[in-house]
Amino acid sequence: DMAHKEGIAVSLCGEMASDPLCSVLLAGMGLDELSMGVQSLLQIRKILRSVSFEEAQSLAQTVLAMDSYLSITTYIREWMYDRFDHLTTF
Repeated sequence: DMAHKEGIAVSLCGEMASDPLCSVLLAGMGLDELSMGVQSLLQIRKILRSVSFEEAQSLAQTVLAMDSYLSITTYIREWMYDRFDHLTTF
């Protein structure tokens, strides 16, 4: 939010950007761009086009309130499986 208030775009490049389990969370956290290899692009695009920004924000708010890695990863996996089990395996 602070970067956007200053007119600065927020981007992420690397493994996390291409991780299907992180894509919706990162969008919900307000990232403007995700840079990834071609091999991940279609899958991530399908996922992000299937979720509203409000849903992504809700996921991010829920996860940011959690206090353990296990609870976060479990919640995200279940959230993604409920919506995208037909697209890929996570």
